[in-house]
Parts: sequence; C-alpha cells; structure tokens
Amino acid sequence: MRENRWGYWHPYLPFLGDEVTGKTMGILGTGRVGQAMMKKCIGFDMNMLCYEATGPNDKLVADVQQQMDLRFESGMQLDRTSIQYVSIEEALSQSDFISIHVPLLREGESDTPTYHLINERTLRTMKPTAYLVNTSRGPVVDEKALAKALKEKWIAGAALDVYGTEPLPQDSPLRDPEIEDRCRLYPHFASAAVK
Repeated sequence: MRENRWGYWHPYLPFLGDEVTGKTMGILGTGRVGQAMMKKCIGFDMNMLCYEATGPNDKLVADVQQQMDLRFESGMQLDRTSIQYVSIEEALSQSDFISIHVPLLREGESDTPTYHLINERTLRTMKPTAYLVNTSRGPVVDEKALAKALKEKWIAGAALDVYGTEPLPQDSPLRDPEIEDRCRLYPHFASAAVK
C-alpha cells in the first residue's frame, strides 16, 4: 500500500486469504498460551481439536464448550462449534490450521519429547489444504521436512516465528524463493506485545 501497488487484487480475481469461521483449529499444547489461542478461536467461531501430551483437561473443555454454546444459543454465531481432545494424529489429519504451543523437550527429558514433533511423517498426515503455525520453539518443527512439504505441496502453507537457529540462516531451506508464497517467516516477535 505504501508503494501504491494495488494490482495484486481485484473483485474479479480469486481471493488471497482463507476464511477461518467454521474451520477447525488444531491446538497442540493446551497450557497458558494454548488456552489464549482457544479464546481467539471462540471469537472466530472455530471448532477446536486439542492435543496435550499429559492428557485431556476435562474442565477446560467443559468451560470452553459452555462459551461456544452460549454464543450459538444467543445468536452470536450461526453454527454450533465444538472443542475436544484427540490424538495428535487426529488433530493433524482433521484440522484446517495447526497452531503449536508445546515446550521443547528432547529425548531423555520427557516421556513425550517434542523435538521435531512436526516432521516428514506428521506433515504427511496433514490435509493438503492445511496451514501450520509455530510460535512455540523452533526445534519442534523439522525445518528441512517442512521446506520439502511446502515445495511438494503436502500442505497449503506455514507461518513461523521461531527457528532452530536464530536469526534464521541465509542458507535455510525455509528461505527458498520457490516456497516464499506459502511460507511466512517472522523475527520471533509473537511474544513482544504491549499489554
């Protein structure tokens, strides 16, 4: 806009974004930050599939579902939405968006390590129309596998705010110009909000 370039969109051209209302958000990790994401998903009338390595939080699900039902019953949203805990495979395979909120845990540090939790196998589980968002810790995502998934169009896109090495090296496969239209790279600023 500052450069006065308006030609990339016109009412007769295809839309550039993806509507989130009525879609399903997969939330990996339902601690404090994952719960903050849930609040946003409620406001956008999204369904939620949650995965938590330590198991489901039934009270959280009941509280969030109560809010979702109230919005529907009061007419604030057109369709009923839901939240549930599922396996990581179900969250990955059934969600339109995956948002990662897990701590970085390596082999030997936990019974449920998260290092390269998102890898070639898990990326192949996702829908080809799905988007991956990582604001947790860089090494949770295998960056080479993600670049391959984007290049071969296993998934629709990714947005990353954290990386295995920061700042992101110039030779990172995530900087490949071939995937720049599907891979949004940010400089670790997701937590830098003014309260």
